[in-house]
Amino acid sequence: MRDTGVTSRGSNFFLFLFFLLISLSFEQGFSQRAYIFDYDGTIVEDRADLGGNHKTTYRLFRINYRGSTFQSEIQGPAFIDVSHADWEKLTTPKYDPITKHPQYPLLLARGEGKLGSTTPYRLTDGRFFIPGHYTIMSPDTFIKYNENPGGENYFETAFSEAVKQTRKRQGRVQGEAFHTFYELVNNPETIAGVYVISARGHSFEEIFEKLKNDRDKRKLIQKHVTNTDLESLARRHIMMMRQEYHHFDNGMGQVETRVQKANFIAEIAKALLHVNPADYVTMLDSSGERTIRGIEIVYFEDRYEYIEEVVRELQDIVNRRKNLKVVVHNAGRAEDIERSERPKTYVLTPFSTERELTDREVREETALKSLFQHMRVSPKKSRSKTVKTCSRYFGGV
Repeated sequence: MRDTGVTSRGSNFFLFLFFLLISLSFEQGFSQRAYIFDYDGTIVEDRADLGGNHKTTYRLFRINYRGSTFQSEIQGPAFIDVSHADWEKLTTPKYDPITKHPQYPLLLARGEGKLGSTTPYRLTDGRFFIPGHYTIMSPDTFIKYNENPGGENYFETAFSEAVKQTRKRQGRVQGEAFHTFYELVNNPETIAGVYVISARGHSFEEIFEKLKNDRDKRKLIQKHVTNTDLESLARRHIMMMRQEYHHFDNGMGQVETRVQKANFIAEIAKALLHVNPADYVTMLDSSGERTIRGIEIVYFEDRYEYIEEVVRELQDIVNRRKNLKVVVHNAGRAEDIERSERPKTYVLTPFSTERELTDREVREETALKSLFQHMRVSPKKSRSKTVKTCSRYFGGV
């Protein structure tokens, strides 16, 4: 009996050791910091009004049936490709200044028999069309944002053309986080923590091709970054339009990218919290009151609704885990920052609110230091004056 007991205890010990080794190998796959970038409007600049030249078109499809015989005949080609600037005008909602409720433009058709505006609309390239005769048909509307099996790599083509135009001084491909992204990729100490989470749907092979060209042709990525490094980075380009990521929104309706992003980033946060405490980094804590050892997420995004969803999801984790620090950088337009009623760059605190960055954080944190250097603006200038109150809507000052 004694021999049996010893054997059992020995077996349990080796079983524990086996699972410990598996756990450690899992933890080593995560950096102590995660740098999470949106792509369009954040790394690359696709907003023409901000000088952006990164162009990816959207495809709108003509409907076939009217809602009644009193409505005009359906006219126009079977489909029409429109620019990002036109897409924003046709689809971007305006938000109520008090409730933040989105009010969508009633221009495009909502489907067969549901015409939109029949007033001719002039596209940025000078063409006219009837927006009320055309509708969004997902995923085909986003064909240029998706994988193209056996054909042109839209991900590479759009970026390559934008870089060429930038070097000819015809607009700019660089979004606010462009230089920060490549500096982190070129730094051996930070590349493992770099993620891109996009609403696109490109394949691993297309992303890898684009990253290799960034290194071998465009010289944006340095030679010391190996193919293995780039393969790993390509796998951390999370393309939410791909089927394998749809389960990050388990709602019964249409999959929403903002919900997918928020849930995926929450999963990264939870994984980081399992990193060996011996590997924690020294940092100013979320409250800004003391120095602690913990883990950190820096999130770069330009879309108001995405930021709001991510903040809502991460705030609960920050409230419960004081060794998690989340920094959010809003790369949106001035009106997007005003709408959020938060600074341009801020830290989520365990008090269900946010605080401004300190000079120490900008000075010591690699990504933030790079960000503000390339934005050519002092962190102090992006602080409180960007935060608006609703007092003026109630007769206040």
